[in-house]
Amino acid sequence: MVTKTVNNCSGGGNASIVDRGTATATVTHGQATVAVNITFSKPLPQVPRIYCTSHATYASAAYEYGAPDPTTVTTTGFTMRIYQARQNQALSISIDWIAVIE
Repeated sequence: MVTKTVNNCSGGGNASIVDRGTATATVTHGQATVAVNITFSKPLPQVPRIYCTSHATYASAAYEYGAPDPTTVTTTGFTMRIYQARQNQALSISIDWIAVIE
């Protein structure tokens, strides 16, 4: 488990990064929603906030996907959904995430 205390810009207090990782979502041709289940390295003492970003490498504007949306967050993990993931070919999307307890 990774723990790092950082200044919480939104609330003026401290927050701890308690876990982090990278997941990969594989989107097939014409798929509208992709879900990836992520498990924390060990159970956390409380439900964290999840912050994430995504990126993909592609050579044309034929690819289109929405931002990753963490749902069903628990002390043991969460589900990451990517909506409107439509394109003309299969695409692999990397999702970097951190779990934060404030």
